[in-house]
Amino acid sequence: MASSLDFSGERAIPIAYDASKPANADAVVSAWLARFDHIDHVVPAAAIFESQSFATMTDEQWRRTMSINPGRSFLYLQAFYSSHQAGGNNRYHRFVCCA
Repeated sequence: MASSLDFSGERAIPIAYDASKPANADAVVSAWLARFDHIDHVVPAAAIFESQSFATMTDEQWRRTMSINPGRSFLYLQAFYSSHQAGGNNRYHRFVCCA
């Protein structure tokens, strides 16, 4: 998606990560800051899809879906926000959750 927004890679870069692993949030922030010196917008879109109808979904499948879809997006937003605060940057930034 990032390459479709910015073919040059000057304003957006794709970063692959496993949203089920909380430690990857800091790795994503580090990769971004290694390429750019600040973060203006964050749109984490971590999600999984259980190929299961809602009517027959198990409690375990539901909990896993909810843990990843909205839950992990929180961790990524938190990691980006923390880096923003640590940098002393008081500019307005947009943090959007699309889980």
